Amino acid sequence: MTQRAIPPSFTQGYAIMTPGGSIIEHTYRRTPEEAIATIATPEDPDRWRAFEEHGCTVQFVYARIFVPQYFSTKPDREGAEP
Repeated sequence: MTQRAIPPSFTQGYAIMTPGGSIIEHTYRRTPEEAIATIATPEDPDRWRAFEEHGCTVQFVYARIFVPQYFSTKPDREGAEP
């Protein structure tokens, strides 16, 4: 039985970027304020300021959303090489 693959989709939003240009993955949100709120929690509202001082910025980004595909590592037949 074969399953039909779900095609990937694309979305846009805002994420916090490191000075080196990497996205801090859990910060992707719909608005810049929501992205900052993932870092600046009510318990530590000044945390975003510390990130800014290290060179982090909020950037508009595009994201590719896809369903991960998992493959079995078990051989189909006994004695087969993995």
